[in-house]
Amino acid sequence: PEPPRRLGGALGAASDPSGVGGGCPPVSIPASLLPPHMVWSILHTMQRQERGQGLGSPGTPPCWPPGFAPLDRSTLMDLVIGLATQLTLNDCTLHLAGRIIDGYLTRQEKPVTADQLQVIGATCLKIADVFAEQSKEYYKQENAVEYADAAQNLSPRFRATSEQMLACEKDVLPRLNFDLHLPTAHWFLQCYLAYARFTSTGSVARTSAFLADLTLLDHELLQYPSSLRAQCVMVLAVLVAQQT
Repeated sequence: PEPPRRLGGALGAASDPSGVGGGCPPVSIPASLLPPHMVWSILHTMQRQERGQGLGSPGTPPCWPPGFAPLDRSTLMDLVIGLATQLTLNDCTLHLAGRIIDGYLTRQEKPVTADQLQVIGATCLKIADVFAEQSKEYYKQENAVEYADAAQNLSPRFRATSEQMLACEKDVLPRLNFDLHLPTAHWFLQCYLAYARFTSTGSVARTSAFLADLTLLDHELLQYPSSLRAQCVMVLAVLVAQQT
């Protein structure tokens, strides 16, 4: 296991623009690539954006559509995680899809059926894929058919067609004002790991990534900001690493 590090300074400084001692704490990213003050500036910008894009008041659960049960969201996210795994998408895309799903559902005023939820889940993952994994050049081609086929292979009960997914996409994006720069627990976690100088392949990084993925299934955690969830996940990962 990696040696324990002092986390209080890095995590505490995340809410203090002045950093430690009036300066910017060092990070694991080489200064020649990105100066520490720029890293902290990006973090604080994302935290401000997070506060403005919350799913509800801090400490209160999101407002779901009528008749929407917590188990419905867990089932939906389980489908999305399985689909992301089958399509070999990265964690960044998966967590962004979760934010898109939650943002869209909290803007729904009418009940959503189980079949509609499947379409919403696959569509939001497709949107996140196009936005976060542009290296695949999906923006140059339409991949709704691929997503529909993959979802049907994953779950025989999946009945959505590519046409339904395209129609859903046209409804999702306007409701989010076409803004997909959504701070996620995964994004903040990568920042905190860099600030604490943990390696990306170490036990703490791997454990925290696993715990962060698990939080996607728990609707109760949505009442807490993504940045706070990321801090807790990393602290838990450090405690686990110290016990192994």
